[in-house]
Amino acid sequence: MSSRLASAAMLCGVLVVLSTAWGQQIQREQGSESVAYTFGEANQHYANGDYQAAAAVYESLVEQGYHALAVYYNLGNAYLRMENAGRAVLYYRRALLIAPRHRDTLHNLRYAESQLSYQASPIVETWGHLLLRWLLSRLSINELVGFSALLYWLAVGVGIWRMYNPRRKVTVALWALVIALCVCSGLSYGKWHRDYASGRAIVVSDADMMSGPGRSFELLAKLRPGAEVSVLQTQGQYRELRTEAGGRGWMDKQHLEFISPYQ
Repeated sequence: MSSRLASAAMLCGVLVVLSTAWGQQIQREQGSESVAYTFGEANQHYANGDYQAAAAVYESLVEQGYHALAVYYNLGNAYLRMENAGRAVLYYRRALLIAPRHRDTLHNLRYAESQLSYQASPIVETWGHLLLRWLLSRLSINELVGFSALLYWLAVGVGIWRMYNPRRKVTVALWALVIALCVCSGLSYGKWHRDYASGRAIVVSDADMMSGPGRSFELLAKLRPGAEVSVLQTQGQYRELRTEAGGRGWMDKQHLEFISPYQ
């Protein structure tokens, strides 16, 4: 009976995954024509050298919920052409959330950062932190979740197999899959927390960091476009933030944009 229940659970899980994928495919097909037309219009503006118009059309796609590598990459290029390196960095960073290993985006991001006077403060990290940072920067959240799902179903399959064939090799394989699943799930959570839930933001224009939520408070520092900060809380028009160097202060939210488009 237990093996039948396990088999049924695995089959139901596969059906849920397939039905979700089919639903998403139908939605993409229904909106593909209008999206393609709008995207082509933006590309034409870009080709004609009207980068401001191109950026406006690309951003209209983002507002419609179309979050894609090509849109963010082209937005970064348009703002870089307009010599707005702060927003270029923002959109290149968003593109890397989707495709962390995209060479053109990585190259253009490095170029945009080189145009900024802002330089990140050096942070001393252990080899473990460096390895974790490297892994999280090389894999997208979709890849990590996909690997976790694959490992889960492999573990379920090997677990069912072990009920009929309780050999040592099968048991070792099952434990190896469980450990790999725990590691991959942990990386998935770390990626989600770092890139989507931690309030990471980019300063997109010259801004003053004050000691409190208002212009009447003491000026602590001036942050340049391209600086990465973590938003801690919002109070009216101002947001409390922490810089990469550890400093804390308040800034008008019009100078900040979250890296994740879902915040």
